[in-house]
Amino acid sequence: MAHPRSSTRRLLCLAAGSALIGGLNDAGAQGARARRIGVLFTSTVDKEAVTTHAFFERIRELGWTEDKDIVFIKLYADDRQDRMPDLAARLVASKPDAIFAPNAPAAVEARKATLNIPIVFGTVSDPVALGLVKNLARPGGNVTGVTSLGVALHRKRLQIMAEVLPKARRMGFLGDRSRTNYVAQAERETVEHAAQELGLEVSVAECNGPESLDAAVDILIERRVQAALLAQTPILYNHAERVIRRLAAANIPAATHRAEKVVDGALFCYAASLPSQFRRAAEMVDRVLRGAAPQDMPVEAPTLFELILNMRAARTFGITFPTSVLLRASRLFE
Repeated sequence: MAHPRSSTRRLLCLAAGSALIGGLNDAGAQGARARRIGVLFTSTVDKEAVTTHAFFERIRELGWTEDKDIVFIKLYADDRQDRMPDLAARLVASKPDAIFAPNAPAAVEARKATLNIPIVFGTVSDPVALGLVKNLARPGGNVTGVTSLGVALHRKRLQIMAEVLPKARRMGFLGDRSRTNYVAQAERETVEHAAQELGLEVSVAECNGPESLDAAVDILIERRVQAALLAQTPILYNHAERVIRRLAAANIPAATHRAEKVVDGALFCYAASLPSQFRRAAEMVDRVLRGAAPQDMPVEAPTLFELILNMRAARTFGITFPTSVLLRASRLFE
């Protein structure tokens, strides 16, 4: 049962979004020069508040005051992918000055809905392959943002796992074949090629959405994999704690692509810093609001990468991190 405070907050957010979309936020209510930023979330109010906190924090640091000179139109898909196209259309219909799309599914749906309103994405693995931009240096359209280089990093994660578990030969990859994972094939191929180069076997199990996630985890458990990598999609991100817990119960350590998931029990993560990416995205939105055109704003690549090791999980699995891995760690989680 939902907590009363959470439910009240959701109702307030939805009411605010409906009022804005209905055109009820006139200049007198919000200020004649208030700028309107649409935000398309793939998940829930509570989850997105944690995930995208750095974006809104940076917006405030840049001098924007919410409900005074900036208004956010926030729409949430609540982890239901089928809602994304409709929400994107509604967001565009509200005629915001710019749209912030935290991830690839949001960016792709927003781009389908408008070729005119500026769109800034917070983390997209390959924006060129997704057709969001012509190239990284000169996007050429109404979209720009920050790339995560995420798919390419699966090879590094598999290599680290092989160093941590030198006797392990059966690796698992928990993939996501849902409609909004536009890099599913690239993720799978990257992991399979990396495993071949490293002399490892890899078993792939893929879900088609949250409802088939447990069945995909069951496949990896049944195949007795010795470790697992998680795909880097909103579904795997939002349900990582449950997935990691189920794998751990079968004595299967998991690696992921976000630091927050180490707290949820992942053995380690290796990735670009998500808060850092969202802060850079906020700076790009700020530039758009001050007159910059997305077509002339190069897509930015992350500069901060993190290897975070979960010492508590390692002890639970009876794993000792080799010195070569410890020396490369950005942080040790106890």
